[in-house]
Amino acid sequence: MAFARRSLYSRWLMARLIAVLLGSLGYAIYDPSFTESVQVAVPLFCLGLFVCCLFCHGELAHLRPAPERLTTFYLVIAAGGALGAIFVGLIAPVLFAATYEYPLALCFAALAAAAVLWDTGWMSRAFWTVGTAALVAVLAYHVHAYEQNSILVVRNFYGSLRVQLHYDWLKRPYHTLYHGQIEHGAQYLDLPKSADPVTYYARNSGVGLALDFFQQPSRHIGVVGLGTGTIAAYARRGDDLRFYEINPLILKIANNQFSYLTNAVTNGADIAIRMGDARLSLAAGENEHFDVLVIDAFSGDAIPVHLLTREAIALYLQRLKPDGVLAIHTSNTYLDLNPVVKLLADNAGVESRLISNNDDQRKLIDAADWMLLTRNQDFLLKLDENVLQDSNDMPPKLRLWTDDYNNLFQILRPLKFLNKGGN
Repeated sequence: MAFARRSLYSRWLMARLIAVLLGSLGYAIYDPSFTESVQVAVPLFCLGLFVCCLFCHGELAHLRPAPERLTTFYLVIAAGGALGAIFVGLIAPVLFAATYEYPLALCFAALAAAAVLWDTGWMSRAFWTVGTAALVAVLAYHVHAYEQNSILVVRNFYGSLRVQLHYDWLKRPYHTLYHGQIEHGAQYLDLPKSADPVTYYARNSGVGLALDFFQQPSRHIGVVGLGTGTIAAYARRGDDLRFYEINPLILKIANNQFSYLTNAVTNGADIAIRMGDARLSLAAGENEHFDVLVIDAFSGDAIPVHLLTREAIALYLQRLKPDGVLAIHTSNTYLDLNPVVKLLADNAGVESRLISNNDDQRKLIDAADWMLLTRNQDFLLKLDENVLQDSNDMPPKLRLWTDDYNNLFQILRPLKFLNKGGN
């Protein structure tokens, strides 16, 4: 569009568009609730990327030299693209503890616009000076807000992780693990509360009901997704727990900042952590047969869909004992995963139940959805008699997810905006 013979680039139009978009993106970083719904976030950020790129490309085309210097010109452009990729892919994950390069890029975009438009008049100079300063302030605020109360902020290929120190209503300290903006577990620091399963894993949650149903000694429990290791709070002497985790930083955090795993070992449970892709690890463990297999990899903002397909469910059921329970954590800010799991369960010929619990901030319990899949009629009967269950509304034309097909658009949660009161 910018380099064509008949260029579609208009500086007058793009200067105004980039001002509006940079302001909108800056506000979205300053107040993340503005783009909490993915239906707003994806179009806004894609449009912002398009406008910023078209502005930069258009100005590059405007600076294009005479034909005899074009080789150097395009070589420099290619080098700039390579350096940018190296910075984002290799340098930024080492240099920054979180994804700060995004607000930093907005600052540089504003700085580039100020440099290009500097000669267009004093009003333009004043506007872009203030605008660039405002985005620098947004960057500083973002870094401060992200790291506030944090005792650990780390990052690798799988994203940014932080552990924050908080206090409950009785001033009891606890740690919380976040992956980006998503909470992935918490734990009180002091006994006896540190032994309690909290957040999404309370006793009245779906996974809590499944684990407490099996009272026999030496239970065999598998967990896909380590998080803080909260499931280990259910471990008893003689139990065998197998955690499957792909992110090595999660393992370090679970061992160093939380004590669920250590407490379980102290209580006489056998804990093993298997690193790597969970589906591949489960496929390799042909001798594993679990009383309860917990699939807890879908609460983040980027779900591994290959763990929620017809073929994956077939593998999970192969790794269950005949009366075992498959517990799938379906709580997600952006996606309604319950109908997907319901369809997968029906296709596999097993019964399913949706168990939802409300939050209780005083007890550090979060609202959670769990889909329980099993052939164990005694367990299903106990659920039906004692637990209030939610209905599972199926979207029209929802197709079975397979290794060759999935559709996230069909299960997007409805668009909603938060007011200042959080409603």
